[in-house]
Amino acid sequence: MRSSLALVLVFLSMIEFPVAAHANPKPDKPKSVAQGTWGGEHVEMTVDANGAAFEFDCANASVTEPLALDKNGRFAAKGAYRRESGAARADGGGAATPADFTGTVDGKKMKLQMKIEGIPEPQVFELELDGKAQLTKCM
Repeated sequence: MRSSLALVLVFLSMIEFPVAAHANPKPDKPKSVAQGTWGGEHVEMTVDANGAAFEFDCANASVTEPLALDKNGRFAAKGAYRRESGAARADGGGAATPADFTGTVDGKKMKLQMKIEGIPEPQVFELELDGKAQLTKCM
């Protein structure tokens, strides 16, 4: 009798395992770029629910729309780029130039591409969430 009970328990434990696996599905991928500060060489990016602010060596930029991620961790947004000269300006910099920002996020790593209107080559940056920006501000 005991061996029959043991066999039934073993059988039931094998049936319950797949059920338990379905009870805890994989967590969903993030639907937007993580809020906080992303840092990298020549760039600091501060993300909030409404978009992002960028600080570069001699410029700044902004995106005023949420940075939604697709299922592959990619985002695309339009924004404004402003050159700076000398000390930081209270008005945020010079005249705004339209720019396209695209990127991919993989965990705490991001590859960012910025295409500024009128400049043929895009600028590419690698950033890390909570990473320290390495900026050399213009004098």
